[in-house]
Amino acid sequence: ASGDASEITLLVPVRKSNEPSISMLAYAPGNEDGFALITLSPPAMEGRVTPRDVTLVLDVSGSMSGVKIRQARDAGKQVLATLGPNDRFRLIDFSSDVRTFRDEFVRATRENIAAGSRYLESLDASGSTNISGALDAALDGNSPSGRLGLVLFVTDGEPTVGERIPDAIATRVARLRRDR
Repeated sequence: ASGDASEITLLVPVRKSNEPSISMLAYAPGNEDGFALITLSPPAMEGRVTPRDVTLVLDVSGSMSGVKIRQARDAGKQVLATLGPNDRFRLIDFSSDVRTFRDEFVRATRENIAAGSRYLESLDASGSTNISGALDAALDGNSPSGRLGLVLFVTDGEPTVGERIPDAIATRVARLRRDR
């Protein structure tokens, strides 16, 4: 089959497991830059749901204009829709600067999720790509014991502001995680 589709949605059933898992689906057509879908699954716990602290970090730099920013907004809304009443969330968006929906985690109430969705809808793509600043903001603070802290990072680009060397960014993130 041939075609020029700009996006595709693939739904894969995942069985519940008592073990955590990570899976990755990578795609790189020809000599083009590729992308990956990474799925993290916490262990299933019968009768008990671990409350989550979800930090969603969205790249809103100029390279994200058009369909990419729409897809990022929609992905953010889908993440918010998965939150339960015991979960909390933060929204961080970045281009040249780093901005947040609120200064701290907020409870996933109906009102906060609606406000978060409106915030996501207001995001526009412009500026450079400050990945290191966004990661610093995302890793600032800890989830209390008994909560599952998750950071979801959505970007299409390479860093153009702040630290620009990917290995140096990865080393800094590893050090920040170790020090917490």
